[in-house]
This record gives sequence, structure tokens and C-alpha cells, in this order.
Amino acid sequence: MYHKNCITVISLILVVLGAVLIGLKSTFYNYGMRTLLTFEPGSQLFNAWTRSPPGVNYDVYVFNWTNPEDFKNHSTKPILKEIGPFRFSQVIEKVNATMYDNETMSYYRRRSFYFNKEESVHDLDFNLTIPNPIAMALAHKARDWSYWSKKGVSIALSSLIDDDLHVTKTAGELLFTGYEDPILSTADKFSFLSDGPTMKKFAFFYGKNGSASFDGIFNVGKGGDHPLGQIYEWNYQNDTDHYEESCSKFEGSAGDFFPRFYTEKTLKLFHSDLCRTLVADYEGNATVHGIEGLKYVLGDHFLDNGTLIPGNECTCGDHCLPYGAVYATACKGNSPNYLSLPHFYKADPYFADKLIGMKPDPERHDFHIIYEPTTGLPLELLPRLQINVLMQPISYIGMYEDIPTTLFPLIWFEQTLGMPSSSAFLVKMILNLNDICLIVGILLIILGILIFLFLVYKIRNTDFCPAEHHKNYLPKELVPLKEKETPT
Repeated sequence: MYHKNCITVISLILVVLGAVLIGLKSTFYNYGMRTLLTFEPGSQLFNAWTRSPPGVNYDVYVFNWTNPEDFKNHSTKPILKEIGPFRFSQVIEKVNATMYDNETMSYYRRRSFYFNKEESVHDLDFNLTIPNPIAMALAHKARDWSYWSKKGVSIALSSLIDDDLHVTKTAGELLFTGYEDPILSTADKFSFLSDGPTMKKFAFFYGKNGSASFDGIFNVGKGGDHPLGQIYEWNYQNDTDHYEESCSKFEGSAGDFFPRFYTEKTLKLFHSDLCRTLVADYEGNATVHGIEGLKYVLGDHFLDNGTLIPGNECTCGDHCLPYGAVYATACKGNSPNYLSLPHFYKADPYFADKLIGMKPDPERHDFHIIYEPTTGLPLELLPRLQINVLMQPISYIGMYEDIPTTLFPLIWFEQTLGMPSSSAFLVKMILNLNDICLIVGILLIILGILIFLFLVYKIRNTDFCPAEHHKNYLPKELVPLKEKETPT
């Protein structure tokens, strides 16, 4: 009887637990979601935001110019050979994070790069040839000067660099460590050659490695009425005067978190290198680590010059080029630099047709963001961009007077950022907590009912016949003596 009571209690407990799980599934889900998205010092989300997970690769590809001596021969196209990847391990840290009572916070972003020789195509001492970006920037700056001023620049370029349209430097010098250039030294002495402080050396990422101030100071929301990770100010301003008013406001995601429950076809992203917000286009849904997310790519809203998207011309002003080239230096000295997707993927064929060596590939050269819309957490970020310099003829500056107009690719880079599989498992569990509680609750109720039915079945099939009947089945030796047969 004791065992029967225990089994009855167990079945009842299972049924009750199942009913509780089903009844409180929304409570458990909301608690799990609050725990996951709690953003405060010491929380799991805050710690993950403060320092990027290991395994963030930053790959750089350089276009090696193999025939610079033929550039002024208009019948010969520049021949470019992609060299890469030069792979770096990247660590992204948020430093000096300060929380404010208005539901915003400020921080600096420090990015450190460590060369990965084993996974790179060459060491950093490998020589590469590219157009001279410093000489082109100076000539571009002087393009609207007076005749005599431009002739002075022409003489200076001839004496300083012997009218060389190209430079040959090591990969390390071109990317991070930088190289000294006589034009920079001269510009440092003559303020009219520069709008502000000049660099002592030139490299594409000079001063970025390990610097907490290079990207500026960000002010973003930290939850509540100010959505987590949405930009409000950058360098203590909420807009810029480097673009027309319709493009000047800082808005959108700062790149770490994205808007929750989002259904729009475009996604705004603030880009500190451009000093403005760029817009990505919704492409469809995608699955990462078994989690479905929204996928946004760089398309018309980023690449167009105002031809397809009215108002987009505010991003380039007087510097607009055909579709696919985005003016990149409005806030950085107005040098003739443009961004595009690698190998001019998606761009007007006009650009690639002027070069030999462009091989656009949608698998290798697209830029996309995939994020989970219920939490706003990024699942996969794969930014890929190409830096180009506009080579164009400039009157009265000798080395540039008779060159063809060409948007010249210099380098392209990609970085791989994504949610670690361990974090993805937790996120997936919480996202499905409603269904998990429902399924487990139903299974517990069914199990409890089955156990109870089994107990009833056993009871109903147990024979409770009287002892008179049972004695016929006892061994003879166990039958009471008085009932044993008397020998005749």
C-alpha cells in the first residue's frame, strides 16, 4: 500500500509541475529575456560588449600596381594584382565607459591589431606598389588654385618626389607603421598646404592601432527610452557641418546592438570614418547558429549618388561619381578618396572597365549584417570595404596634366565579427523558452497521467481471491496439518 501511495503522489507532482510550466511560461520567458539583455557593469552582456571575443580576424588585401610606367599611355590599362590576405587578429575594447542618468553612456573604442604571419600570404616586409596617395591628395587640394599657385605645387612635386606617380613600400609601412614622405614634411612647415595638423608618416591605418581616441568618443543609449546602442552624439555633437543638412544628423546603430522588433526595409548605421550615418538595405532572413535573423546589405541606399534614391546626393555634394563609389573624406581633408565594395562589386561597370584585374564576387565581396530582431543582438557582421583614390588630370601640375581619369583601388579589408557558439546556444534557449516550457509541461502532464493509469491498471488486475482458493496452490507441506488427508 505504501508503494501505491508513493506512485500516486509522484504522478500528481508531475502533473502539477507540467501545469505550472505551461501556466508560467511567459513569466519564465520574460525573466530569461531580462537577464539576457541586462546591460550594466558586471552583467554578462556588458562584459561581452566591453571586449570582443577571441578569433576576430581583420584581413587586408592590397592591389599591387604592376605597370605604373604605362599610366600616361591612354591605350594601356593599369594592371592590378590582388595580394592578400595580410591577416591580423583584432581586439576591440570599450574604454572609459561612463553611465549617465539620462539613459545614455559615453565611451571610447580601442582597436588593437596583431599580425598573424602563419595565416597571411606574405610577411609585412613584402614590397607593394600603389599610386602615390599623398601627391594625389596635394594635387587635388590645389586643383582650383590660381595658375601660379599650381605651378608652384608642380615644381615642388617635381623636386620632392621626381614626379613619381607611384610609391613602392612594404606592406607593414602601407598598413600600420607608416612611412616618411617629403611632401608631409613640407606640408608641416607651410600651413597653407594643410587644413590642420599633418601626420608625420602615412599609412592607411596610421595611428589607429591601440589608440583609444582615434575613432572619437561615442554617446549611445543604454536601454529604456534610449534604445541600447543607438548613437546620440559623436565627439560631443549630434550632427556635422561636413554634409548637407539632410545627411548631417548622427543616428542609427553604433554597430554593437540593433533596434528590437524592427520591421523596416532599411537599417541606419553610424560610421565614424565617414563622420555620418549610412543606410543598409534589407535582403531577407538568414540563419546563424540555428537562430533566424534579419540580413541587411550595402545596396542602393549606400552606393547611389542620388540617381536612384532622391536626396542621396547630399552624401557627395560636388564630388559625386557614378553608382558604387562613395565619397569618403568630407570630414578628413577632402582628399580624393572613395569607398566602394571590393573589386567594385555592384558598382557601375565604368570603374572596372578602366582596369585589369577586377574580379567582383558576391560570395567574397559583399557587405552584410545579420542580427536577431527580438533581442537586437548581432549574429554575424561581415563588413567589407575598398579604399580608392581618384586619379584625374589637373591642369598646370605637370605630373598630373596628362593622366586618364581613373578611380584607382588601393586596398580592401574585411573583418569577421559574430556571436560565439556558446552565447548563441544561450540566446537560442531563451528565444525558445516559451515553446520549451510548453513542450516540457505537456510531457510532464502526460508522464504523470501515464504513471497513474499504469497504477490503476495494476490494481485492477491484482487477484484478491480468499485464502480458501489460494490454499489449492500451496505446496502440500504448507497446508495446515488439520486439513491434511488422514491415511487409510
